[in-house]
Formats: sequence, C-alpha cells, structure tokens
Amino acid sequence: MLDELLTDYQILHILKPNLVVCRGSGRYLYMLSRVCKFLKIKLIMFGASDVNFVPGKDTINGSELYTKLYRKSIKHISGFVVQNDVQADTLKLYYGQEALILPNIWIVDNKSEVVTKDIDCIWVSNLRRLKRAEWFVKAARELNQYGFVMIGGVLDQKYFEEINNEVSTVSNIAYMGAQPMERVSSLIGRSRLLACTSEYEGFPNTFIQAWANKVPVVSTVNPSNLITRYNLGCVVNSEEEFAAKISDLLSNKGELNDMIKAIGSYFDDNHDAENAYSKLIAYLTCLKLLP
Repeated sequence: MLDELLTDYQILHILKPNLVVCRGSGRYLYMLSRVCKFLKIKLIMFGASDVNFVPGKDTINGSELYTKLYRKSIKHISGFVVQNDVQADTLKLYYGQEALILPNIWIVDNKSEVVTKDIDCIWVSNLRRLKRAEWFVKAARELNQYGFVMIGGVLDQKYFEEINNEVSTVSNIAYMGAQPMERVSSLIGRSRLLACTSEYEGFPNTFIQAWANKVPVVSTVNPSNLITRYNLGCVVNSEEEFAAKISDLLSNKGELNDMIKAIGSYFDDNHDAENAYSKLIAYLTCLKLLP
C-alpha cells in the first residue's frame, strides 16, 4: 500500500494536474484520494457499476481492509458522474453525495451501408458467474432454429470450462472468445438481438454498441428504466422468460421493427458525444472543479 501511495504522489507531483478523474471502485482509490488532498488536486469519480455505492456489495478484491478504505475515500471526492438513476440514488442514500447522471456515449460511423443480419442473437461479456451465460446457452439449446453467438474473455477459469462444455453440446451456438472492440461492434451490427443475462450492471457499453447499430436488447437489467421507457428492447426477470422473449421477438417482425425505429430516435438524443461533453463541462464548472 505504501508503494502505491508513493507512486501516486510521484506521478501527480510531476504532472501537477488541476483535476484527476477515476472510474469505478478499486483498491487504488483511497491512496489516490489521500494524495490528491495533500497536493490540493480535485478528484472526480465516474461510477462503473450499480454496486459501486452499495455497502455490502462493493467488496474490493475480497478484502475487508480495502473495502473500508474505499468507502472512506468516497467521502473525500470532489464530484461524481454516474451512469444511471440507480447509481445516483444509492450514492445519495448511503453517502449523501449528489451526482451528474451521464449515460455512456458512442461515436457512430455514419456509413450508409446495408448490413446482413446473419446472427439471430448475440451475447457479449467476460465469463464470470454473475454474467449468467448459462441462460444464453440454454436459450440457444431450446431455440435451435436460430443462430447464437457468444463473445467474451475468461475471468473465471472454472466457470469458463463449465460453459464451454455446455456450448460444445449445442450445435447452433458459436463461442468466439475475446474480440477487439471494432470486431465486437461489427458482430453486434450483424445481429438481430443483443442479450444481457447479468445479475447487475452499470451502463453496459454493449447496449450503446447495439443501439448505435439499431439492435434491440433482451436484458435482465434496465439502466434508468431506459429500455422500457423508450422501447429499446425487452426486460426479463427469469431464465424461462429470457428464452421466451427472444423467441417472441425473432418471430414477430412488427414488434422488432417498432423497436428499431424507437432506437434510432432515442440514440441521437441521448448518447451524442458533444452533448455529453457539454453537460460534463457545465457540471465541473458549477462545482468549481475547473480552473
């Protein structure tokens, strides 16, 4: 811990920034907050997950010490930017802090090329248990008339082996491992639906990639209720409902087309990079965090 503290001090003392931005929870946050306070540098935190500000669910690397230090450091941060209403509400409830809500952004390539939809449903996430990839595999097994694709790196080797063994027995699903971001965006663009089976999320970049490509989502999470509010896909609450909803949408072109039209209107209004930048600068200026 002392080495990390000294490293932070050396870097910031040399650079002498007016403002430091960090994202998500981590063992580094306490040391960073101490250094910033000592050097009189403003520190702003971007939320990355819906559990970042929920005591009991915010465990740092399984360490009680680092978790306590992380919670303590939140009280000394100058400003917060969060991805959705849940993060803003829990930050206010447990720490008494206000935040700017700023959904993730995405730079859209405005090429007018026609994309062939040769993937019926795609799942993109790193493989660990809270992502519940087994829901996706089971849905593929049940809906064997459709083509399914899984993308993601391995964060839990034992879990990966379990999932990979299951995938090997399902003929209509392909696991492609980890892929570069551009490749992921291309594959999502070729898909009719994006699936999310996580127990919780913040604001998944995969949602932005999907909506940038006008691809509806079938999801177990609903950041700021955006999916249901703007008709950007469907929200499900069980493994059985997940498979059933994928089947319903893939067989109902009318409902799917309505979602595609809604996504086009929503995306331009809510995830434009210039608009988000203007809101962020206004927020930082209001808090007097910019020189």
